[in-house]
Amino acid sequence: MSAERRKESRGPEAGEGPAAPGPEAQARAYLRLRQLYEISKLLTSFENVEETITAIVGIVGQALPLRSVIFILESAGPSRTIVWKADAESEERLRAAKARARGSYSYLVRSGVDLDAVAARTLPGPLRDDVRLEAEDATSFVLLPLVVDHRPIFGALQFETAPRLDELDLVFVNAVVNQLAVALDRQAAIEAKQAKAEARRAAAEVREAHTEAERSWLKTVLDRMPAGVIIGEAPGGELLLANKQAEQIWERPIALGAGTAEYREYRGFHPEDGRAYEPEEWPLVRSIARGEIVTEEEIEYLRSDGTRGTMLVSSAPIEAPDRRIVSGVATFHDITQRKQVERVQRFLAEASAILAASLDYRVTVAAVVRLAVPVLGDVCFLDEIGEDGEVRRLEVVFADRKLRDLAERVRLLAPSPGSQSPQAKVLESGKPLLLAELADSDLQDTPEGEEMLRTAGLQSMIVVPLLARGQNLGVLTFATASSGRRYSSLDLAFAEEIAHRAALAIDNARLYLHATKATGTRDELIAAVSHDLKNPLATIVTTAELLARSEAPDEKRRRWVESLRKSADAMKHLIEDLLDIARIEAGRLTIEEQRCAVGGLLAEALDLMQPLAQQKRLRLERQLPGGEVYLRCDRPRILRVLSNLIGNSIKFTSEGGAITVRAELADREVRFSVADTGSGIAADELPHIFERFWQARKTARLGAGLGLAIAKGIVDAHRGQIWADSETGTGSTFFFTLPLGNREDPPRPVDAGSRR
Repeated sequence: MSAERRKESRGPEAGEGPAAPGPEAQARAYLRLRQLYEISKLLTSFENVEETITAIVGIVGQALPLRSVIFILESAGPSRTIVWKADAESEERLRAAKARARGSYSYLVRSGVDLDAVAARTLPGPLRDDVRLEAEDATSFVLLPLVVDHRPIFGALQFETAPRLDELDLVFVNAVVNQLAVALDRQAAIEAKQAKAEARRAAAEVREAHTEAERSWLKTVLDRMPAGVIIGEAPGGELLLANKQAEQIWERPIALGAGTAEYREYRGFHPEDGRAYEPEEWPLVRSIARGEIVTEEEIEYLRSDGTRGTMLVSSAPIEAPDRRIVSGVATFHDITQRKQVERVQRFLAEASAILAASLDYRVTVAAVVRLAVPVLGDVCFLDEIGEDGEVRRLEVVFADRKLRDLAERVRLLAPSPGSQSPQAKVLESGKPLLLAELADSDLQDTPEGEEMLRTAGLQSMIVVPLLARGQNLGVLTFATASSGRRYSSLDLAFAEEIAHRAALAIDNARLYLHATKATGTRDELIAAVSHDLKNPLATIVTTAELLARSEAPDEKRRRWVESLRKSADAMKHLIEDLLDIARIEAGRLTIEEQRCAVGGLLAEALDLMQPLAQQKRLRLERQLPGGEVYLRCDRPRILRVLSNLIGNSIKFTSEGGAITVRAELADREVRFSVADTGSGIAADELPHIFERFWQARKTARLGAGLGLAIAKGIVDAHRGQIWADSETGTGSTFFFTLPLGNREDPPRPVDAGSRR
């Protein structure tokens, strides 16, 4: 600036006091304040360096006659330079401006900046209207550094104007640059923080990617392990990872991220007392919270389908290098089948010992049924098919002692013919039945039975047949109720093994009873045969000796010979009876059928038995149908049946009594009956009278006990039936039926109601 200008621009002489600014100066100052305010607003909403600095240059261009502006910024990252020039500014003047900026900036920061390659932009408008670039020497420039709080310079802003800058202009551009420096520094700090945050986020993403890859790899490895594995994070126990085996054991997805509080969803129970596991009691939680190492802790657990299982759980903490617990791992094996096998093996050993302890199978089987509860179920009962074909429920046991009265009522619900109960179905089919989930239709039998079983809350049932030597001896039923257990195919296999052993016990006991009875019968037979043969044999021996020594008259000798013949006949009949009973039991009794008249059969039978009846002064009566009726039968054998029945009546009827022999037509068959007025047969003895070698207690030793057994065998061989009715003190009536002969055999009229 020239000396004259400096002199003119100096203030008043000392002692004169400051001169008041004129109106023009006040207007310029006000304009600068407004422009600084506008620039402050721009810098407050700073977003983009290039856009913001361009806008600032435009505002400055409204206040100053700019020829060119050069902006240099060297913050973090690559340096940025922007050059603006007026439209009329020459390239030579622009090169000079760049040279001044390069030199001044190099002086300030001791390093150079390349401006030659930077293309110039047109100054943003609108510019002042009074800017004229005609006087080439009328110019001034100022380069102000971008610096904050004496920190290193990070850029500069150079203004070159057409006229020279006065003091107000310098104050203005200095204020602009100071504000810009603060804003750029603040923006650089923000961008640095953003860059750091972005870098941290990118690093976190990389770490997460690495962690996810490692987790995926670990999951793949754990999925190949035979045990269930769960990993939880400290300190809250949030589940980080669970393998497939864990989900298969629980039969449900494992919710990752669930903390200790959510462990209640997984139901576990203490085996010793059935108490539920609290969340803090699970081995994984104990390892994370206290660093406890758990080895094979046995836990009963509830599956998603309601069934119970047993698992062995082990757990351990995972520690960081500084010994801080960061997570925990738990492994578990499902040992449900192993525990079931152990329980059943113990049960089978105890059951076998019980079944072998006695030959009274009703006692031993009842003990096994009681032993089965609650090992194999909450309810167990056994239905037996007796040797008479009747089904009886021998034993009913409930685990809940409060249901004892119900057990007594259920005992009365033995399956009946035509029943649709599971027990009746197995009795009929001889095949086991597994009902894992009992439905209402499965209990359909009788309304009262269904209600009783529903009262017990039955949920699952197994019914297995008692099979031995190809025969079904009954059924064994297991059921679950309050325990919530559901039966599986493994339980069915165990039940079949138990049923097999129980069936063998029943069969062996019955065989033993039969063998004992056969032995007793044999002894009785030997005694009876010995007795029955002894008397006629003694007669034969005595008579033979008399004949050998005697010189008696012929008439006396003839009576002795007759006695020999009768004794020999008695022995012959006894031997024939023994042979016939053997043929009947062996199924080799032959029948030679022929056409026979019913009237003739009865007449011959009564003729044969009349001498015996006369000895006891008994009346023998005969009753026949209205016309002659014909049969096809083995005549000698039917005569034997009639003789045996009439002979029995003669034997047990007192003197003066009567015996009536009848024949009558009934549904294409003839029904014969022999009624007497004897002492009768006791009700408890009546079911046994057709058994071989059996005799009533009061008539024992009156024969070998084969007559009625032979009569039954002969009638059965003719496809007929035989039975007896009796009342003690009033007599007995024996009936048997035989099918009619050919329809073409016409009845022949005879005297109706004839008697003998």
